[in-house]
Amino acid sequence: MQPQESLHIETIARQLFEESIVGDKEIALRCEGVSMEPMVASGDEVYFKKSNTFRFGDLVVYKKNGDYIVHRFLGKRTIGKAQMYLLKADNIACYDEPVTSAQVLGRVIKLKRKGKIINLESLAGRCVSLTYFAYANFTRLVRMEYKKRQEGLKDERRLVQLITMGGEKREMSEELVSLLSGSLDWDYLFEKIKWNFISPFFLSQVKELKLAEKIPRDILEELENINRIQLVSDTRKRHLLSEVLNRFNTYGIKALLSKGIHLGSEVYEDSYQRWMGDIDVMVEPKDWMRASEVLGNLGFSGSQQMHPCRDEWGIRYLDNHFDFRKNGLRVELKSNNWALEFPYFDYSLWEGSRIYQLGEAQCYIPSCEDVLLIACLNLIRHNFQGLIWFIDIKKIVEAYGDTIDWKKIIATAKRYDIETIVYYALHFADQLCGVEKARGICARLKPGKIKQLFFSSFWNEEIILLRKEGQTHKAKIPFECALILFGGKFSFQPFKLARYISYLFRLIFA
Repeated sequence: MQPQESLHIETIARQLFEESIVGDKEIALRCEGVSMEPMVASGDEVYFKKSNTFRFGDLVVYKKNGDYIVHRFLGKRTIGKAQMYLLKADNIACYDEPVTSAQVLGRVIKLKRKGKIINLESLAGRCVSLTYFAYANFTRLVRMEYKKRQEGLKDERRLVQLITMGGEKREMSEELVSLLSGSLDWDYLFEKIKWNFISPFFLSQVKELKLAEKIPRDILEELENINRIQLVSDTRKRHLLSEVLNRFNTYGIKALLSKGIHLGSEVYEDSYQRWMGDIDVMVEPKDWMRASEVLGNLGFSGSQQMHPCRDEWGIRYLDNHFDFRKNGLRVELKSNNWALEFPYFDYSLWEGSRIYQLGEAQCYIPSCEDVLLIACLNLIRHNFQGLIWFIDIKKIVEAYGDTIDWKKIIATAKRYDIETIVYYALHFADQLCGVEKARGICARLKPGKIKQLFFSSFWNEEIILLRKEGQTHKAKIPFECALILFGGKFSFQPFKLARYISYLFRLIFA
C-alpha cells in the first residue's frame, strides 16, 4: 500500500501544481540536468507563466511522461491537422518529439542563479539567452566534428606531436619506434608533415633511429625531394638577402630583421631546419624611400600600392628574377612591425637590438625578449596554424635560456594588453612541444574566465593537431574580430580606446 499511496500523493501534487498556472501568475521551478547548460544549470530556478505565444529562442516549460522539462522553442509545424511545437535542448543534437499545446505549461520569464535574477523578457536578457544558445550549439558541433576525427587518427596525431617535441628522451624514441611499426594513415601524415614545415625534423629522427624502411617508399622520397628543393631555395635566398643588406650598408641604411633567418643560425642545431619564407625588414622612417629605391635597383618590384600611414604599414617586394613560389625572395619593407597588428603599440624593436652578421653584410636583430614576443605574436597572427611556430618558441626558450629577462616579457605583455596572446602561445607550445621553462610565466599571465572560455572553445591541443591546411583562412575574419575583444588588441581603458579609434579613423579616411 505504501508505494501506491506515495504515487497517489505525488499525482495530487502535480495536479495542484498545474492548476495553479493561471493568468499572469509566476511559478517557480527548480531545474536538474545538463541538457541546457550553460544557459540553465542544475540547481537554477526558472520562473514561468502561462502562455500560448512564443518567439524563436524562448525557454518553454512542458510536460512529458509526468516530468516537467525546460527546453528552447524553435518553431511550429503542422502535423496532420494539429499544430505541434518544435523544442530542443541546447546541448543535444536532435529535436525533442513534437509537443502539443496541451503539453506546454508556459514561457520562462526569469532565471535565478546563485541569488541573481536574469529577466528574459528584457532586451538584455533575451540577448544573453540567444548568445548562450549560439555558443552551446557551436561548441557542440565543433566537439562532434573533431571527436569523429580523433577516434581514427589518434596514433597519427601522437606521431606528429613526437616529431615537434624532438623525440630526444629515450621513452619518446621508443614510442616513436612503436608508432612507426603500426598501421598509419600515411596520406594524412604526409600532408601534416608537409604543411607544418616539419619534414626536416621527421627525416632526421627517422634516419637517426634507422627506421626509414618502415615508411612507404613514395612518401619518403617525396619528403626528401621537398627538403632538397627547400635547401636550394634557402641557399639562394640567403645570398640574395646578403646582397640586399650589403647594398643597404653601402647607402648607410640601418636594417633590422624582425624574424626569420637569425632563428635558424641562433636557436636551431641546423640552420636549414628553419626554412625561410618572406623577410620582414624594418628601416627607420627617414630611410624608407632610399630603401625602396635600393630594392628596385636590385630587381624587386612592389606588389601592391603603398598603404595609408606608411610608417606603420609596409610594401611587399617580390624578386623579379625568379618565380617566388619556386625560389624567389619576398621582402616586406616596414618601419614598425607591430603597429599593423596592435594599433596602439608605441613599442620599438630598435631598443635593445643586437648586431647580426650575415656573410659580409651587417644588420640588426631584436633582443632575446623581443625575439620571443615576436614568435608569440606571429603564432597567433597565423591563427595557431603551423607547428613550426610552436617549435620556434621551444627553441628560443631553450637556446637563450637564462639570458631571457622574463620580468621584461611579463611587463611588456601587460603594458600593451597582449598577456592573453603571450599566455596561449606559451601554453600551447608547452602542451605540444614541452617548454618547461615557460610554465611559471604562464601562471603569471593566465587570463580571466571569459577569455579562457573563448579560447578553449576554439583552440586546444587536439584541434591544433587535427587542423587541415586552409581551414584558418576561411575563419580568419571572424577569428580576428573575436581576437580584438578577447585576445588583447582592444581595450576599454579610455586612453587606449581613444588611440584605437584614432587609428581606425586614419585608416578609413586616409
